[in-house]
Amino acid sequence: MNMSPHLSRLWTTALGLGVLLRGLSVSRAPWGNMCEFSMTSAFAISLAFTLISTGPQIVAVSTPATRVYRTGGLLDVVVTFARPVTVFLPNGGRPTIDITIGSRTVRAVSVAGSGGTHLRFRYRVTADDATPPDSGILLDGTIQIPAGSLIRDLAGNDAILAFGRPDTSGVRVNPVA
Repeated sequence: MNMSPHLSRLWTTALGLGVLLRGLSVSRAPWGNMCEFSMTSAFAISLAFTLISTGPQIVAVSTPATRVYRTGGLLDVVVTFARPVTVFLPNGGRPTIDITIGSRTVRAVSVAGSGGTHLRFRYRVTADDATPPDSGILLDGTIQIPAGSLIRDLAGNDAILAFGRPDTSGVRVNPVA
């Protein structure tokens, strides 16, 4: 619905000391009631609010350090969002990122970060994991969440869960010591 013909003024919230309320009118708009008022005051503070209508994007992905990881080693991936996000998991489970190690696909599981701008994912290397000698691991490029779960910012916008695949060619796995 195009609401622009119904908007007649820019709305600003004002607070003041000794405010005198001069007029109040209520009119019906297609999307609900609209209240218009005017105030006079010797002292007022204007507050303007910006409506954020897009979900927070991933702005950085930190990969495990470039080296060879052995059995029991931890592969940590830290995803950074532009704004703080909260992870809602009403049905249990945790967000994951798929990691390809050689011919196997494993899942790094979210271990920390709800309520902040960083989410940390972790995978513990097993004896079955190995990368070919000339290549490293590969991150999938998407955070996966369980059915019914959400990752949102404080305004209630769903986060954008896709990211560009970072270079992980130097992150190698060789379970044999």
